[in-house]
Amino acid sequence: MSESMGVHVDLETLEAFDRMAVDGAASATNRLTGLTGIATGVDASRLGVVSATELREEFESDATVTVSISLEGSLAGDAVLVFDRENARRLAEAFMPALPSADGYTAKHEDAVTELCSVMVSGYIDGWAEQRADPVEMSPPVVVSSPITDGRHDAPSVVAAGRDGASDYVVTQRSSIATRDGTDGEPVASLYQFLDAPSTMALLGSDDPETEPIAPFRDVVDAGVDRLLDRARTMAAGTVDPTTSAFEIVPAERLSETVPDDEYAGVVIELTGTPKGYVLALTDRASTQRVANAFTPEPSTPAFERAPSSDAEALTGTVATELGRALVGGLEDRLDAPVEASAPQFVADMASSIVNDAVINASSTERFVCSFETRVDAADGDLEWIVYTLIRPSDLPERRCD
Repeated sequence: MSESMGVHVDLETLEAFDRMAVDGAASATNRLTGLTGIATGVDASRLGVVSATELREEFESDATVTVSISLEGSLAGDAVLVFDRENARRLAEAFMPALPSADGYTAKHEDAVTELCSVMVSGYIDGWAEQRADPVEMSPPVVVSSPITDGRHDAPSVVAAGRDGASDYVVTQRSSIATRDGTDGEPVASLYQFLDAPSTMALLGSDDPETEPIAPFRDVVDAGVDRLLDRARTMAAGTVDPTTSAFEIVPAERLSETVPDDEYAGVVIELTGTPKGYVLALTDRASTQRVANAFTPEPSTPAFERAPSSDAEALTGTVATELGRALVGGLEDRLDAPVEASAPQFVADMASSIVNDAVINASSTERFVCSFETRVDAADGDLEWIVYTLIRPSDLPERRCD
């Protein structure tokens, strides 16, 4: 017997949270620009539910400089800034030109970076304060990892909970910071705002204070992925390695900001009932011949409205159809109900254009769209499939417990 639990997403609260996060990230980048003279701006900002395991791999790498600042008050949790080594060095030397650049990244560089982080997070908080009057207090910065440490500093507290087995998923607002110098922006840093459980509850809303607030998110992330990967392994001639999926809620107009502009091919399957939205299974268009070599799908070929231009593209569409349908089947398992879906449509275009077209149709009545992305590397790394699911926040399935 299944029993649904009353967790829901408060879209008005989500709208306010998104607006405050964008303003906070913009204020942080303005501080960075003012201190270094390097023009920067916010490339993307989105709310996500991500794996703590994946984040620890990024935060605790000696190849990055990661600084964490604990926050208390109305915005409780951790603010974390992540730089790669060269960007950390570049920003430190722009901030303090007297630093010895010939010596590489040094302890003095690290002191400069932590000071920059303090000022940026202070700006982030100020950006939030413009929207609400509740105070937020900052703790001193802590270096989580860097090229000159052993990478064993304490992880941010919210992320560390995953290490301790409390949960392997955390809620975060992530903003990507990039240069603004008249050319294509180059990534500079990632700014994460992790929410503690009470803040998450206040954001997402719940009829039951004992209910885990990210449960419906985690279920959507998990739904169908096992089925999809089982099908991929069945079809692949070589190894298949999935990466960790991440669930995001983002305004529709910003979803394509992190989607590549490269040519991709695959299929789009429309979900026409509840949930309403789209499933997309795409691969680099230049890889279609390798798909033909690496995958052996069922002999039946779907009838597409738009005909593929080659045998390799036709096989790509067939493989993508099977991956997409496997994901739909997983959603049906999670919902314990049929999911109405259209026939697959073959597509070959820039990935960002394909995603944009789906978003426009999926979120015509709502500003936000939910998405999760699963990357499937196959044939010893020669191929990469990107499988997206886009649905409306109001169609999030409730958590079901047997």
